[in-house]
Amino acid sequence: MYQISPEDATALTTLTARNMQLQCTLQEGELWLIMGEHNLRITPLTLTSAREKN
Repeated sequence: MYQISPEDATALTTLTARNMQLQCTLQEGELWLIMGEHNLRITPLTLTSAREKN
């Protein structure tokens, strides 16, 4: 389970559009969201991991 900051959540609203095409890359704990010429980098906080569930 992950949590994103309120600032990142607000920034996500700039990427919303009708008929949007969103690309996503997850690498080294960072999430990159790209829509056309707009991009957003998010570093989510890990609340629980798969290892903790076992």
